[in-house]
Amino acid sequence: MNALRTIIKLALAFAFMVAFLESVVATAKWWHGEALSAWEVALALALPVLIGIWVRYYSVFGCGGACLAPPRPTRPPRTIASPDADAGVAPQRSGRSRSILKCGS
Repeated sequence: MNALRTIIKLALAFAFMVAFLESVVATAKWWHGEALSAWEVALALALPVLIGIWVRYYSVFGCGGACLAPPRPTRPPRTIASPDADAGVAPQRSGRSRSILKCGS
């Protein structure tokens, strides 16, 4: 299965490079004022997208997978219940109230 995946990746990389180079040729023809066929117009219009793909995945300026966010650390679930909660007794708070709106203070 890995051999098939490698062959598919190589074939896609080859097809990308052919399309990229042909789009550069078509854009150069357009720049010089030559007439373009419909296929060459499509290639010239695809050049910015192909440049973006090249910069992102193939050039030395790309991230090479480092652009991905690191995986979020998993934490154990927090438990709110205390041993007193099972007995039906409310947990006691220590210190002052944290309320911003205090009545009669």
